[in-house]
Amino acid sequence: MTKSPKPRYFINSLKRGLSFLSTFSSNKPQLNLSKLAQANDMTLATCRRYILTLQDLDYIVRDPSSKKHSLTPKILSFGLPLVRNMDLRSRLLPYMIEITRGLDVTTQCTILYETENCLY
Repeated sequence: MTKSPKPRYFINSLKRGLSFLSTFSSNKPQLNLSKLAQANDMTLATCRRYILTLQDLDYIVRDPSSKKHSLTPKILSFGLPLVRNMDLRSRLLPYMIEITRGLDVTTQCTILYETENCLY
């Protein structure tokens, strides 16, 4: 199967940057340089440039003792506007209250995106 060519407006470097950020997950919240490079099929030098850029922008932080990198809360600035505009709380709350009272259990709502749960 051949891939169709990307449109002229497609910015491959943006795709790589977003893919780089997506490497972090609940299963992999902290990664070292070599793991990040391997996961993104990059050389160590290229990976380091991505890390330094994202550190300058405050999206990634490095733990000096473990030498691992992790996302900062600033990354939430991409997703929170979407979640806030979904109005899930007001739509789901009546059902969650009914379930909580009827079954005497604690309820939570998560948004499943691919294989990741985002607690809401």
